Amino acid sequence: MKIAPMALPDRRGGVDSGASPWLDRSLMKTFSQQDLDTIDQLWRSVPADHVWTGWSASGAEPDEVWLYRTRAHWRKFPLRKSGSGFALFDERDSKVADAETLPDILPAIESIPALDAPAEGGKD
Repeated sequence: MKIAPMALPDRRGGVDSGASPWLDRSLMKTFSQQDLDTIDQLWRSVPADHVWTGWSASGAEPDEVWLYRTRAHWRKFPLRKSGSGFALFDERDSKVADAETLPDILPAIESIPALDAPAEGGKD
């Protein structure tokens, strides 16, 4: 039985898995306590029937925060921090939004369609 290589050499002679740089934890920044407080304040500022239903993080300075969103389906999205801001990902780890600040990520949370929504023009 043949097994595919785990990683391929890149042009510089190193190893490249072909994965997104967001999957390389060494490139991500950790969330500070101030970041976590801001996320909590943003979450508490939305109405009770808002699509953003909660968030969670593990550890004092996590490198990823989970944002939970629901209407038609329960969904959770990883939020990651970089040197230039924040990025929101879907269940398949595809980036769905970028933002320079945490308050700028709120419209991205609101704009992501439900799983059963039509591809164009669908609403939750």
